[in-house]
Amino acid sequence: MENYKPDRFLLYMYIVLGVTIVTLFMFLRPIDTDDTSHTVKAIAMQGVYQRMSSDVPIPFQQLKDISIGPDDNELILRGHVKQDIPKDKKIMMYITRLQVHIQLNGKDIYHEEGDDYTWWDSFDSPGITPKDELVIHLQRATDSNYPEALALWLRKFSSGETYALLLYQLQRNAAKIIISSMLLIIGLALLFSMGVLRLFKIDIYEQFFSCAMLLISGAVCTFIDYEYITLLFPYPGLINIIDYLSQMLICEFLLIYLSTFLNKKSHIKTANVMIFLWTLCIVGYCLFQKGRGSDAFLSPAWSMLVLEMVFLIREYKMHMEKRIKYVVVSVSVLTGCTIIEIVHYSFVHFYWIYVFQAGLLFFTIVQCIIAGDFVREKMQQASLVQEMQGELAQSRIRVMLSQIQPHFVFNVLNAISGLCLIHPEKADDAIIQFSNYLRANINSLQSQGLVNFEEELKHIRCYVALEQLRFGNKIHMVYDIGAANFSLPALTLEPLVENAVKHGLRIKSQGGTVTLKTAENMKEICIIIEDDGVGFDWESLQKDSHASIGIMNVRSRLEYMLKAKMTIISVIGKGTKVMIQIPKKGDSRV
Repeated sequence: MENYKPDRFLLYMYIVLGVTIVTLFMFLRPIDTDDTSHTVKAIAMQGVYQRMSSDVPIPFQQLKDISIGPDDNELILRGHVKQDIPKDKKIMMYITRLQVHIQLNGKDIYHEEGDDYTWWDSFDSPGITPKDELVIHLQRATDSNYPEALALWLRKFSSGETYALLLYQLQRNAAKIIISSMLLIIGLALLFSMGVLRLFKIDIYEQFFSCAMLLISGAVCTFIDYEYITLLFPYPGLINIIDYLSQMLICEFLLIYLSTFLNKKSHIKTANVMIFLWTLCIVGYCLFQKGRGSDAFLSPAWSMLVLEMVFLIREYKMHMEKRIKYVVVSVSVLTGCTIIEIVHYSFVHFYWIYVFQAGLLFFTIVQCIIAGDFVREKMQQASLVQEMQGELAQSRIRVMLSQIQPHFVFNVLNAISGLCLIHPEKADDAIIQFSNYLRANINSLQSQGLVNFEEELKHIRCYVALEQLRFGNKIHMVYDIGAANFSLPALTLEPLVENAVKHGLRIKSQGGTVTLKTAENMKEICIIIEDDGVGFDWESLQKDSHASIGIMNVRSRLEYMLKAKMTIISVIGKGTKVMIQIPKKGDSRV
């Protein structure tokens, strides 16, 4: 993922930004709030209105003449409709946290207590004529922070067919629905692609899952518009829960997504704490809020996101990793669009949605470009691994033949035979060690992938025990294991230890010591095999293909399976040091 072509990627970014801006201006247009069509008509009414029952009645000729202030919590209308509303005709109202009470000629025909939800509601007309007196009492909920609720009800008070109103609203919001559907399809496609890659045993980055879930949550959130969704699904309480939950999940998956790019331990720890706290907030909302939500409730999450962005910018300045740069740019655009939506809502009390969708589209396209490059790189690696598979199989056989040499087997058996008469218990232990050694070598022939370091360490201990059985105190082994939770190709370290013993210590009259050391840092696992033997001329050995076949095989497998680097330093008369560096964030399981 680090092999991006900056020029090409910047070109992609400019194209995406241009498309996003065009999309933004296409859809940022004034919203017509008069829901009328040939089968849905606004109810014309005239009469008097009062803001409180004790106020002096004020006459009006049509509903739009009624003046509503931001501090008005109550409205009482008395009057007559201008046209007949036939019996069984639907009377439709857009209710936003309002108590609604309607009387016809002193008789109740509709009553709504005013839940903390927004939805379309309707009832069948009992047959209303211009001669009938209609009394409508509207009152905002006590905890409602939506001053436009009364005016919105007046503008959308209409009669007609619910189906016709639904078609009108779907047509009016077609662009929004299409964009939300695109985001949902892309998110599901990304999840499906991850499943396919897993099926083919191709490792994928963790952030792709959180990215896919972020897109799905964003699609659900932007799809929910109460002007049409409550006509499709007349369950405002459930829709309200899904709405706020999707908003909270957007923040959750964005926090997780950003945290996957962090490398510094303190940053990772802080990010994990923030994710945990926000998860507790989501659980608390589900348990105690009972569907109610507030936009202010999301403020802590956006503060956490800003902090993670600061962490990423700091790490980018330290490591100059281009992938982090593109992530910061795309998330900054998404955050900026979200802030625009919030500021707009604070003034006019409704969301554009299109601005947030544009930011989410920009983010999506950038992530798709990153994912596309990742998949192409993975497919190339898979093809290369397949080509190398036959060669590696032959190499494993050659390594095995070089390890299980007849003279080594004969010497071990002779040593065990000598122990049988003198030390039967030691002979029994030696047979077990030899059996384990042979079994590990045979198993390596069947191994197609990686093995745990602990398995390789057991194999080394078996080999060293057999050599100490033959040569006694001439062979010393020191283990300095600072890291053990990683994997590597089978039969990788044992041949290196065997080379150190065979070509370094056994030739030396007084013997010597082999040290196996492992350590780790934020970027890599480091393995060192060092001996104080006789040393050798590494440059000359490389020219002898037969003599260096074992070492070259180990190096090839480490490089192709783990992208690891193996370095050999040998000084004649002083010893040899082999260092293996395995990247933690490579393309294999470490």
